Parts: sequence; C-alpha cells; structure tokens
Amino acid sequence: MKRTVLIRITAVLLSLLSAIGLCACSKSNISVSTDDPSAGTSSGQPTVNTPSDPSEGQTSPSLLPLPSEGTSEEPSSAPLPSSPSKEPVTPTPSEDPTLTPTPSEDPTPTPTPSDDPIDPPEPVKTVEVPASSVRHVFTHCLINDPKKGCATASGPLDVDCLTVSEFEKLLQSLYDNDFVLIDINDMYVLHKNGTAKLAPTVTVPEGKKPLVFSIDDVTYDPRKKGSGMIDRLVIENGTIMGCYDNADGSTTLTDGEVFPILEKFLKTHPDFSYNGAKFTLALTGFAGILGYRTDEQYAEQGIDVAKEREKAMVVVNWLKANGYNFACHSYSHNNYTNCALSRVERDVEMWNRNVKPLIGETKVFIYPYGAWTNHGTAKHDLLLKEGFVMFCGTSQLNTIWDGKQPKEGGIASGTGTIYLERFTITGFTVRTYANAATYMDYYYNYYKSIGNDDATAKQKAQKNFDSLFEVSYNNMQEYCDPMQIYDHENRYHKILADEE
Repeated sequence: MKRTVLIRITAVLLSLLSAIGLCACSKSNISVSTDDPSAGTSSGQPTVNTPSDPSEGQTSPSLLPLPSEGTSEEPSSAPLPSSPSKEPVTPTPSEDPTLTPTPSEDPTPTPTPSDDPIDPPEPVKTVEVPASSVRHVFTHCLINDPKKGCATASGPLDVDCLTVSEFEKLLQSLYDNDFVLIDINDMYVLHKNGTAKLAPTVTVPEGKKPLVFSIDDVTYDPRKKGSGMIDRLVIENGTIMGCYDNADGSTTLTDGEVFPILEKFLKTHPDFSYNGAKFTLALTGFAGILGYRTDEQYAEQGIDVAKEREKAMVVVNWLKANGYNFACHSYSHNNYTNCALSRVERDVEMWNRNVKPLIGETKVFIYPYGAWTNHGTAKHDLLLKEGFVMFCGTSQLNTIWDGKQPKEGGIASGTGTIYLERFTITGFTVRTYANAATYMDYYYNYYKSIGNDDATAKQKAQKNFDSLFEVSYNNMQEYCDPMQIYDHENRYHKILADEE
C-alpha cells in the first residue's frame, strides 16, 4: 500500500514538472506585433513567426495599399528583403507592376501619328520651269448687274468686261487646264544699276503651268456709276466685298466682283495659287483708287480726300496681306505711244503724289490700251528712271521679250527691261474668238463703220481673219472655251452659228 501511494505521488510530481516545461517552451515562441511601420500592419493582431527564417514577419513595402486598392491582405509575389530593415524599400517596376503602370496598362495611351485620324498634309512637290513659259492674262472689273451692263445693244460694259458667271467659269477653266497663279514680281531679277533681266526660272507645283492674272482699271470711275459695275471695294467681317450705292441713299454689299469670287474659289481650290499669289491690280489715279476719291483734285469738290485715303488704305492693306500686288497703269490712262512727253511727265508727278504714297513702289508698268513707249525715246527713258522694269502690253500672242523693248520698225535689244504681252479675256474677245463666223461678222461691220464700201470691208475682214483668227482662237482655247463660258443668257450680242 505504501508502495502504491509512493508511485502515485511520483506520477503527480512528473505531471507537474511536464506542465511547467510546456509553459516555458510556449513563452519562448510567441511575440506580439508592435505598431512600428517596419513590422507590417498596425492592426494589433499577432503575427506568428518561425525561428527558421528571420526575414519573415516583416511586411514588404510592396504590400502597402495604393489609394485605389483599399487594404487588401493578399500576399505579394515580389521577393522580400534578404534581411529585416526599418527603411522602406522603393520598388522597381519589375518588383511590382501594379505600382508603376506600363504603357500597355494605361487606359488612355498617348496617340501616335498612326492613331490620329487627321493625317498631316504632304509637302507640295515643286519644279522649276522657264520664266519665258509664264502666261499673262487680264480682264477688267466685272459686270455685277447684266441688265444694266450688257443686256442692251449699247450696254456700256459689254466690250471690256465679263459677267459674274463668265468670270466664275473662267477661273474653273484655268484651274482645269492646270494653271496656277504666281506673283509677277518673281519673274525678274534686278541688277545693281536698277535694270532687270528675266529670271531663268519660276517655281510652280509639279504638273502646273505658271499664270499671272492682272485686273485693269480698278478705279470704279464715278462716271460709271449706275452702269452695272460696283462703286467701290470694302472690307467686311475680315474679307473683301463689293459695294454699290442705291438711289435711295442706301448701300448694298455684293460678292459679285473679281476679288470676292477669287477668295471663294481658293477656299475650295487652294492649289490654284502658289505661295499665296493672287492678282495684280492695275491702278490709275485720275479718279482715285478702288472706288475712293483719293486724288487731290477732289478736294476742290468738297470731298474730304484725307478721309477717302484712310478708307482706301484699309482695302490696300488687306489686299497686300492677302497675296495681291499692284501695278502702275499710268495716272491718266492716256495712250503713251501717241501722247506728248509733257503728258507722261505730268502723269509721273501726279502718280508719285496721289497713288504711290498709298500702295508703295511697284516695278510693273501696264500700258493703257497696250500702247507702248518706244525704246530710245524720252518717254521710255523717263519710265526707266522711275524704276519700272516690267512693261506689259496687250496682245493675243503670249510673247515675252527679255531685255528688249518695242521700237518703231522692230525690237530693240539690250534695254535691260522686260516686255510682257497679256492675253485679253473680255466680253469682246470671248465672243469674237469663239468661232470664224462671229470673227468675220465683227470685222466686216467694223470696216463698214469707218467708211469702207461693202467689197472693201469684206476684203479687209478676210485679210484680218487670215492673219490673226487662228492664233487668237488657239490661244483663247489654251485658257477657256468661249462657247462654254459665254453668258448667252444675259448678253445682248450673241455668238453666231459657225459655218460648217
């Protein structure tokens, strides 16, 4: 019995000793996390560590929540530091792709040129062509109102002017025939002594033909008021318009004039102009310019010339800023072949006082009526002295004479100036050069009107036809087909049916 009691006491003591050992062991393997950032979250929950890997129990900085991610407790697949540290580790893109988005993860990537729906315009391919190949055509300001200008036998604008519809069709025809507008001032090279020579080449877009287009008499002479032409040019809402005065004192704006029509055409056909070039305006001065009474003589009529010049300058500045240029068409619009030297001298003086201060210097002189000054005469020398180097006449021959000038009996070489013919496109030429029947009819009646009998008139008309019709007809066809552009509806004078 004593032995049994002793055995029981021994078992109890062993149980107590075992329990004490287990408690000591447990205390050595349990730790409570602190709020130190290097120890992971600050939730206060214990983190169990095993003594076999001292790096475990350190929360990787890669697990710190992003603002948009909340507080996910999903473990990171990125490797932990090799040793514990309280310094935060800055991840690289390879360590955690969720922190630094790659371009493929960006929901709104930066567009590349291929992504842009608007492709950049291709540069214009240009070529150099001989300046001698330039064509120069001209007309006058338009018939805005055909009922007044050309719908009667004596329509005051019938001969010299085109109607609005004719001019619109002419522009389209020039475009369809691959012409492109260039600046006339690109055609010459100045020498140090002030003389000039024709430039070797001019630049045009590939596949295009160079064209200079001039508009004569952009004066809007008050004597033509009510004839069917506008009265002046104005700038409205940043663009050029025509304006005419009504009988009741009101005014009307219209886009039925050369310049607004060209502006509209270029919006849909910008390649009709190279380098921004547009028309050359041939100005006189005796009745002012652009429809404004800018000449000093109007002060005697009670007109405020200074105010008129201010208004004109608004239009001049707009024209210059938009690719137009100016030429001298003389001051008085006199025939320079026949007039006296004193008339040319007076013209030069009045031009310099009344027009040049408004438009600036120009090197281009356009002869009224195409009536040139002969080389070697005092009249021509005076124009050279004034700085003109490009002289333009009128002809149906498309001729350019480089370093030459017309003279009585022929052409003079070595003048240091350039003579450029201009092809006339007006109501008269479109009608007359349309076919042989109309051409013959016109010249027969012309010779009859100046006193020739019937037989002589027919003979002279035939001679004229034989020498000029074919070249005139062919050159007109280079620019347009008269039958296609002629305003058959509004013009009184018709194109005759051609003989078979």
